[in-house]
Amino acid sequence: MKKPGPKPKKLCIRGHNKDITGRNKAGRCNECCNEYSREYWRKHYIPHPLPSTQFCPNGHDTFIVGRYGGHTCKICAIGNVLKSEAKNPEKAAKRKHKAYLKNRIACLKKQKIYDQEHPDIVKLCKLRQDKKRKLRIPKWGQEGINEFYRDCPKNKEVDHIIPLCGKKVSGLHVYWNLQYLTPKKNKQKNNNVDLKKVSKAYGKLLKKLGLK
Repeated sequence: MKKPGPKPKKLCIRGHNKDITGRNKAGRCNECCNEYSREYWRKHYIPHPLPSTQFCPNGHDTFIVGRYGGHTCKICAIGNVLKSEAKNPEKAAKRKHKAYLKNRIACLKKQKIYDQEHPDIVKLCKLRQDKKRKLRIPKWGQEGINEFYRDCPKNKEVDHIIPLCGKKVSGLHVYWNLQYLTPKKNKQKNNNVDLKKVSKAYGKLLKKLGLK
């Protein structure tokens, strides 16, 4: 036979009668648990009053610029984000792509509104791109391009290894400058090029043709 254990105490540490307030499964006073949850909610969820300081450590007027919930200056916070993105460009590209996918409809609406309000700028941009692209289509190297586009597999797009309108280097619209990429990778790549990889690939191609 097991000995009967000690009877649970009626009064808790704070003096509440557990028979009146009730107990939870662990035998704790319900009133004490409710008080703890109220204190926690006040500390973490109720907004704190705005600080009296007008200027942040970097000298920005927070009354004009604005503050975030932790009373940090908005300009300083954006500057910290830009610094971290400059150190890790791959993470920044992934974050921007996720944000675009979440707010894709809103982004497209803004783009349409901008195109309607600024038709002259849109026309100029298109003209510049068309001129640059036409200059990048030579008479040679066009054999097999139509077949390459026809044989493009599903869920993939035709991409130029060296972009036609690149920032540092611009490529040509020829058969050996084409590749298949998924839409996601194609957007991430944009007009950027890894020149080391491209130089190795073109070196192998020149060896096959007997030009190197």
